[in-house]
Amino acid sequence: MALCKNWEVVVNRFSSKLSLWKARLLSVGGRLTLLKSVLGNLPTYFMSLYLMPVSIRSKLESLRSGFFNGSDSGDRKIDWVSWKTCLASKETGGLGIGSIHALNVGLLFKWIWRFLHNHLDLWVHVIKGIYGRTGGIFDTCIHSSSLSPWREILSMVKSIKLKGVDLLSLCRRKLGNWETVSFWDDCWCGDQSLKSKFPRIYLLDNDKGCNVANRLSLPDWGSVLRRNPRGGIEASQFTDLRLLIEPVVLNPHRDTWTWSLGVHKGFSVASIRSLIDLHFLGANLNATHWNRSIPIKVNVFMWRAMLNKLPTRVRGNVTKLINEDTMVHGDQTARDDDTPLSPKSLKFDTEEQVEEKKFRERAP
Repeated sequence: MALCKNWEVVVNRFSSKLSLWKARLLSVGGRLTLLKSVLGNLPTYFMSLYLMPVSIRSKLESLRSGFFNGSDSGDRKIDWVSWKTCLASKETGGLGIGSIHALNVGLLFKWIWRFLHNHLDLWVHVIKGIYGRTGGIFDTCIHSSSLSPWREILSMVKSIKLKGVDLLSLCRRKLGNWETVSFWDDCWCGDQSLKSKFPRIYLLDNDKGCNVANRLSLPDWGSVLRRNPRGGIEASQFTDLRLLIEPVVLNPHRDTWTWSLGVHKGFSVASIRSLIDLHFLGANLNATHWNRSIPIKVNVFMWRAMLNKLPTRVRGNVTKLINEDTMVHGDQTARDDDTPLSPKSLKFDTEEQVEEKKFRERAP
């Protein structure tokens, strides 16, 4: 799915949902509501299994931005508020639309969470057979050379980590009966694996893939060692190993994973979306004031006013779009103020008027 042509069905469906006639008939509140609903109606098969190419993601964001502003690809309308600000959450000064990239990352990482949480599923055993016992999640490099959705997910997680968002660190293991913890390979007793601390005893073990629960329940280690430890280093390591694991107590509860962003609610794609958008979109100093008892278009107008992003005379002069000769504010000509202009008082030059003014300026 790295080829852009494979995503044409998503782009076509997206374009049909956000058609131009809908943008012209709906108010800004209706467009905002439709934007959020269309993003949820995207094919989850593509979004949850494949990482969307940057060019496709930019194209979809451009379609959403144009629809929100009521324009199409042929129009050139002013974006009074940057699209990144619109995508940001309301707590960080945006409209809470959310980026497509954050949704894509959240849906992909959900497979990592399922792998950790549902370790008895059949597909989990298939992944372990290809990528190893941990599925390659905690490995520094991916050993499999085949191009697969799982490898793409692992690459995405590592790429996001390099950009400053470590999603794996948010997954915390809650130990119970220790059945999912490898006795020799995992770092469950200190910051180092037991096979690294006691290499001589590891070589003597006949069952190197055992878990902690099986090994701690053994009455006698002689049944799993190919021979008894000899004196010197082997005897010393065996004694230290027994003393190290002796205080560990098993309980009847099974091992689980917890999500640090939602300890009480558990894992959710929404929490990842908020984290990704906060990191990549930034945050405004002031949160968006939103009143549910008034229409959405009024809330959007107030939001633009708080950001000082309304079409005023000063901003119109910057963009060179306002006709100073025909612009009036009430009964008086608005010259030096920065008051918001109503649709009746704000007039724009047509293309013929612009060309005529340019001709007059060039004339001697």
